Amino acid sequence: MPASKTPAGEIAVRVREATLSDIPGIVRVNIATWRDAYKGLIPDGILDALSREEREKAFCALLSEDGVFSYIAEDASRGVAGFVVAGPARFREFNHEGEVYSLYVEKEFQRRGVGALLLGAALNKFREKNVGSVCLMVLEGSRFRRFYEKNAGEMLCSKSIELQGVPLRVVAYGWELQP
Repeated sequence: MPASKTPAGEIAVRVREATLSDIPGIVRVNIATWRDAYKGLIPDGILDALSREEREKAFCALLSEDGVFSYIAEDASRGVAGFVVAGPARFREFNHEGEVYSLYVEKEFQRRGVGALLLGAALNKFREKNVGSVCLMVLEGSRFRRFYEKNAGEMLCSKSIELQGVPLRVVAYGWELQP
């Protein structure tokens, strides 16, 4: 994809399919945004223990899975400013075919339309693959729930999950896609 001006018009980023060489930048954004977005929602010990090496291995494995795809938002001076990873739905109880596994944007690029560009790229890829419905999960207490609601996500339900033995509540959002 060519360089895109964000809907807010404040910055220009290039959204493109991610490659394995983008994983270090993806992991940098992932760890920084987890530590910022989930402070107070996930125990500090889990956030402090996030390992760059483990995350790189996990993203390499995930991006190698059949049907999984990823896009990055790339800033000319900073490199990876945000990313989205998506693929086949893992949670069949929502009756959706596709799932957005991760969507994270560096703090400096938030509220500037970068997340909407990445979500749009993922939803368009699902349309190209003739996937008719997509879901994602976000922590119930996340301040970013409003982003999904503003981007036409329909709240499906909330449920309990565990992360390293810690019980958490998540909210599922869904999109019905038109061809």
